[in-house]
Amino acid sequence: MKRTITIAAAVIVLGACAGSDPKAELRADCTVIAEDEEGQENIAGMGGDPASFCDCMLARIEMLDEATQAKVALTLDTVATRATETGRPVEDIAIELMRPAMVNPDDKTARDLMDGVGLVGRMIDEVEEDFGSGACTKGAA
Repeated sequence: MKRTITIAAAVIVLGACAGSDPKAELRADCTVIAEDEEGQENIAGMGGDPASFCDCMLARIEMLDEATQAKVALTLDTVATRATETGRPVEDIAIELMRPAMVNPDDKTARDLMDGVGLVGRMIDEVEEDFGSGACTKGAA
């Protein structure tokens, strides 16, 4: 009986994992970052709002190769999770994520996060350019 319960629990957990939507997760992580106080100010300065910013950001992520998408997704997830858990500003968390790779350059996860912070920063700059050129607009991607 105990084994049946354990197997049933494992099936439920695996089903939940298989049912997760990577795009929905990316959007949720982007929204946390976009709704950060400094993020809101920057996005308003672009002429956007968190929803339109994330529309543009997700469109840019889709243009990346799979390995780069994975780094960006890892970074967005890590930053959003820590921001949600701690209530700290996104920028502080991003800076904090770069330190471990500097201290231990052999740590692949730390390197991927540091690379991801740079990638996300460049993508934010590109989204700002997209708002400036009209490629992205408030209310539409």
